[in-house]
Amino acid sequence: MRNGVCAASDEYGVKGVPHVLLVDKEGTIVFMGHPASRDIEKDIDSLLKGEKLSGDGCTGAAGTEEGSTEAPSEDNSAAI
Repeated sequence: MRNGVCAASDEYGVKGVPHVLLVDKEGTIVFMGHPASRDIEKDIDSLLKGEKLSGDGCTGAAGTEEGSTEAPSEDNSAAI
């Protein structure tokens, strides 16, 4: 939150709740979407091993899917 207003919808394209962002070891957002559409625990394990994710809502190996973005450089973990 910033100034009492949630900035996540603007900064990350959140359109509904719940909404999950998964970030790889390089700080790139590799999945954005509803958690029911993925096996989130398996995805987290894969990311911790340095593996790439594929499927709906994921960016391609080259980060070419629309909405692909880098995670913010400042620490916004409390803002979400």
